[in-house]
Amino acid sequence: MELAIVIVKNSRNWFFVHKRSPDKKRFPNLYGIGAGGKIKIGESPEFAAKRELKEELGLQTPIKFLFVWKYKNDLISVFFATSDKIIKPCKKEFSWSGWLSTEETDNLMVKKKMCPDTEMFYKKYRIEFEGACFE
Repeated sequence: MELAIVIVKNSRNWFFVHKRSPDKKRFPNLYGIGAGGKIKIGESPEFAAKRELKEELGLQTPIKFLFVWKYKNDLISVFFATSDKIIKPCKKEFSWSGWLSTEETDNLMVKKKMCPDTEMFYKKYRIEFEGACFE
């Protein structure tokens, strides 16, 4: 499966984080970052990322391509956006959403509360783009 994900941060440098609904087939009740989903046939990863950002968070903002990450059989194109606009999360997708500090977001990863694919690309993002060091 091909996925497009957008990591979203605000001017306070906090991450937009969500808890997936309990009725989701993939990773129910685990935490994800930003917005994302499947790339539809005929879509570019960038188009899919912008579509998911609009559908899931109600945001239309510039995005920047970061990297492609492989998780099991999934190919994940990871993008980045910053926004201080009011986010209107899709209620059927998430049971909770909000802004968390880097420390709080890292804590979700350490405690294994993140979706496994999110944990992998989040860790790569933190190390490569923010100079984090994890043991």
